[in-house]
Amino acid sequence: MNKNECILKDLLLTHLHDAKGGSSTSSDLTSDIGYQHFEVSFALEELCSDNLVELQEIYNKDSVAKGYMVNLTNKGYYYLRFHQSFINQYKTGITKRNWMIAKTIANTLNAAAIIFIAIIGLILNYSNLEYKQANSELNKKINELELHINGINEHSLNDKHDSTITQVN
Repeated sequence: MNKNECILKDLLLTHLHDAKGGSSTSSDLTSDIGYQHFEVSFALEELCSDNLVELQEIYNKDSVAKGYMVNLTNKGYYYLRFHQSFINQYKTGITKRNWMIAKTIANTLNAAAIIFIAIIGLILNYSNLEYKQANSELNKKINELELHINGINEHSLNDKHDSTITQVN
């Protein structure tokens, strides 16, 4: 149901409610609210299918249907009193639809953010692993160089010790 249909149905129900005895003819309703006859007839038939109004065909003297006698039902009065209007239901439906769209977008963005954070975590973990491997390789080289330096130092100490022993003799 679109907005214009809601407005027309609201106009028809309120006009019937304000009419004496809750009754009017479809031709009077058409002229009073300023819509075309086929629009009013269609809206009245929908209101009748919702049991908000009763329709009784009016015939002329040649037994040709010339419109409806429209009566507001108890359900129609109840609807006007407690549901207020079709336009409010339309707006509520639009609001619900917009909230559904907003929640869907928020959930999608949330999922994308989680995926993004996971990817960043993997990248950082991988770069940390590369750093540890590079650091490990550097530590191995440092240890090798330290061993080599210690070997050189021991060798030079041994040479000094040997030279000291030969000088003493």
